[in-house]
Amino acid sequence: QTLRGLQFSGHNILDAVLATLVDSHSLGNADTVIWSGDSAGGLGATSSVDWALDTLRSTANFTGKVYGVPIGGFYFSNNWPYNGTQPPPAKYIPWSYDAMKKYHDLWTAFVPTRCTDGPHASAPWECMM
Repeated sequence: QTLRGLQFSGHNILDAVLATLVDSHSLGNADTVIWSGDSAGGLGATSSVDWALDTLRSTANFTGKVYGVPIGGFYFSNNWPYNGTQPPPAKYIPWSYDAMKKYHDLWTAFVPTRCTDGPHASAPWECMM
């Protein structure tokens, strides 16, 4: 698939926002950081909470705690969609295991290194959820 020059920048935005909060608002001095997001942002918060902690520790000498508190963002594979007749099945966005690999490649998705360095090294898209 082509995106005609477009790219997804969610993780780049997180990186810039976190750097700004550390540099301009002393986030590194906090005792507690709540790392959250809603809907798709909840999924992003879940996959980036360890990165946020590691980044704070390495750039701001952070000694506090980071809590991941997603609001939604709990997606499950629809590898086995409903195919009944009553009610008739609704259209859906594929969220299957095969689709995850395509989304990972299309989005150049950020995935947690603690996952990709371990059991999912050969299938990093499995670390998206």
